[in-house]
Amino acid sequence: MSDSQRGTPFECTPDSVTLRKHDGRWWPMSCIQEGSAGLPKWNGLDRLSIGGPGAVWMYAYLGARAGAARVRSLEVLRPERMVALLASELAFGTDSPTACARKVPAVITRDGEGPRLFLQLDDLPYGSDYKAVAPELHAAIRPGDEVVITGRGSVDLYAALGYASGLAGASRVLCLLPPEGMALIPVYGTGIGHAEPLPDWVATRISHRAGATYGVIGFPNSGKSVLSKLIAAALRGDVARGMQPVAAWNFDADPASPTPDWYLEMIARGDGAGAKSTRDRHKVQWTDELQDRCADRLASARVFFDRVIVDLPGGDHRNKQNPDLIPHGREKLFAEVDRFIIINLRERDSARQWIDVLRQKGMSERVHAVIDSVEHLNPTALSLDFDATPVAGVAKGLDRNAVRTLTGGGGLLPAAGLSDALLRDLRRLVGVA
Repeated sequence: MSDSQRGTPFECTPDSVTLRKHDGRWWPMSCIQEGSAGLPKWNGLDRLSIGGPGAVWMYAYLGARAGAARVRSLEVLRPERMVALLASELAFGTDSPTACARKVPAVITRDGEGPRLFLQLDDLPYGSDYKAVAPELHAAIRPGDEVVITGRGSVDLYAALGYASGLAGASRVLCLLPPEGMALIPVYGTGIGHAEPLPDWVATRISHRAGATYGVIGFPNSGKSVLSKLIAAALRGDVARGMQPVAAWNFDADPASPTPDWYLEMIARGDGAGAKSTRDRHKVQWTDELQDRCADRLASARVFFDRVIVDLPGGDHRNKQNPDLIPHGREKLFAEVDRFIIINLRERDSARQWIDVLRQKGMSERVHAVIDSVEHLNPTALSLDFDATPVAGVAKGLDRNAVRTLTGGGGLLPAAGLSDALLRDLRRLVGVA
């Protein structure tokens, strides 16, 4: 039995913690409680480094523990940026909240009936600066407060928020997790690692929605992950151009071999070899249990979003002449998708193959759009015919390297990098005006 099956997520030295990969992709919430006994105390430590393939709530746990121990400097090692966070640079206590440049959209609200704070991170591009919201949270906390954190953010952002909370004297820190059906998981204080019922003061801050799920499907390397992230970027909106943000979630439904944001960001920076090597180390084996958990997470989360963009697995292509596009057991995952957007490779007639297999599974009426992927190395462009049934289109530049043209090699796919026409068509493709 491997270490990751024994419930021990942490590999430690006196001044570092590496989160181990879990054989089943997702660590159970209880792992932080079970693994805490093996962590050093860190009291007064000069510098602590943390890294590895863990969830944001695991990083919030380590950050809060470090803050409470008065660790002077915290660094988070991310695959595409080796030192992502130095907590000593956050200048806690030296800037007022209004003096901080608001680079991370967030809303911090205090519950009127108790010593409680709720922090809602807005949907934001991967790699956004944490240096604004962490000092704001630190300044807002009163000793003894209970802090609930939710929203989309990278591991270093959650580590910074946990650190700010522990340093400011919060009594408890909890993360609200959409993939677990909005489970409330304590990461600092009492009850660590054990989900709690949603209290009224938190429930009133969560909107239930009739979320529509759009699944992007296609052969491997057809551009489905890039298109999924383009749609997600468009849904983040651009208020300056009159396009409001939409509550959306980009769900990677291939947890055995995911396409995380850091992977595309490394490629955009020209480190394709490093991106592939790191991603390969993070892969796990597809199992029936993993498939079922993935479908359950999608079903649990969809009611909290207006749109869920699902980047679906491309199938088993070991038999190139007759690929198994929806292997046995994966029907449960596809059944959670309301509408399919098919990326077609003309030379392989791949859309026809997908429609055929969806017809066999009784899902072909859900095909919403068929988009030909052409000239994949050209600048990204999209042409759609919304009068056709299903919607017909042609996309250029869906290669992973093409994100350079939208990002300048920096942060991943901001809405500001999309033209007016592309932004509007991507939103309209998933039913958002």
